[in-house]
Amino acid sequence: MNILSRLEQKQVANGLYLLFSIQLILFVSIFFTNKANNDVYYQLLATEKIISDFDFSSVPPHPIGIPIIASIILKMGFEPIIFFQWISPILIGLIFFFIFFSLKSLGKIEAVIIAFLNCTNLSFLKSFNQFNAEILAYFFISVLIFLCSKFIVSKESQSKKNIFFIFLFSIGTVLIRDAFIFLVIGAFSFLYFQFGRKYTKQLFIASVAFLAIFIPRIFFFNAASHNIYFDFNLTTLLERSSFVAENFSSYFKLTPELVLPQILHLKPFNFLIALLLTILFFIQLKNYRSEKDFIKRSNKIIFLFLSMGFIYLLGMLASAFIFKVKTGYYYRISGVLLFFLTVPFWYYIKEFNLFKLKRYFILIVIILGQMKYFFAVRYELINSKHRFLHLDQSIINKKIITNTKNNSNDDDIYIYAGKSWKGRNLFFMLKYFNYVEKNNRNIYGVEHLDEGMYVFVVNEDIESIDAKILENFNRVELFEKQVTLLEPYK
Repeated sequence: MNILSRLEQKQVANGLYLLFSIQLILFVSIFFTNKANNDVYYQLLATEKIISDFDFSSVPPHPIGIPIIASIILKMGFEPIIFFQWISPILIGLIFFFIFFSLKSLGKIEAVIIAFLNCTNLSFLKSFNQFNAEILAYFFISVLIFLCSKFIVSKESQSKKNIFFIFLFSIGTVLIRDAFIFLVIGAFSFLYFQFGRKYTKQLFIASVAFLAIFIPRIFFFNAASHNIYFDFNLTTLLERSSFVAENFSSYFKLTPELVLPQILHLKPFNFLIALLLTILFFIQLKNYRSEKDFIKRSNKIIFLFLSMGFIYLLGMLASAFIFKVKTGYYYRISGVLLFFLTVPFWYYIKEFNLFKLKRYFILIVIILGQMKYFFAVRYELINSKHRFLHLDQSIINKKIITNTKNNSNDDDIYIYAGKSWKGRNLFFMLKYFNYVEKNNRNIYGVEHLDEGMYVFVVNEDIESIDAKILENFNRVELFEKQVTLLEPYK
């Protein structure tokens, strides 16, 4: 791109930025469904006590960020899920802007294409197919990256005021998503390393205050806290170490997604591909490790991403060891790492001409970004048809109420919620919709069936019910056989 003048480069960068922004906004506008996951429904239901009595007792074991924000939205007269359906396209546009702006020191064209590639990781885009904590958490963490980048490049931004804003957005990030505490610790670690001498006191106070607020919550008041205590013996140590190794393997298998979309046919070979890619990358990089200016040549913003990603990985592996939680097996957790490794990976390929790709770098990254984007589009088009009740929650609610009225004189609605997450999802969805729409119906989640009860059961749970009990009920299949209404024989 050296053949282009600065003005031409700026025009190209602006054109690409506009195109990529439209693509991301369209993706969310098309694929966001008016519903939420179980964790968010649970937090939304907690707003009832918060609004009426300022009582947060229904929030644990979840963080209080979403209940607070949702309570404010409800007081304003809006329904939170619909509200986020409208603003999610704006949020993804802002995330892309903050990442792009943070990377501008790499060069405008390079910044926009790497930022877009970063925002086309499937784990990131999947966060926007319904309302969940990741949407807000990614927004807060991207603002934090933006503030740190300003701290890096501008002496005017190296102030106590900016440290205060970094502290505020750090608080906001973890109030939304517990696991993002490790990303925040990574950001503070980077700031200490770069600016500790000049702002020792301010950074110390901010980081200590942050840790004092959140460390007790992370270790003692979250959903996995019951697993924190275990006997310190050799058997348990080996068992949990093996568990950590399995989790690390899951994170490592994500490496191919730094380059290619998540190709299902290659999934069985992900570990081998990841190993080969890593070996090749470090063989290429080895020639530069001995250079004294390696660190000097590495842009500071790259160290910020590396620091946040590395601390996040360590934190997740530590959590796997302490809580015995399969952090690596959940794509919404492990996939966050891609958001912080994609930028450094492609920066080093370009900066040190790894694999001799520097000449075609911009073209290659644009093509890969488009491949990932359209793979995500195809993924949503195919998988949205097979997701559980991937419909507007108001449609589901009305159909459930209609079937209850047609088949029972009772206004009470019973949901079998004793086994799968799907049963709980249906229960939480109906209970939440009943609350926000003020339908004044009683929604009950039951674990056992009684004679004479009209109950909705997700089809995955049908097999867990005793066949002799099912003989007493007629079955009415709903929502393309995803839910069954069990009605007693009259």
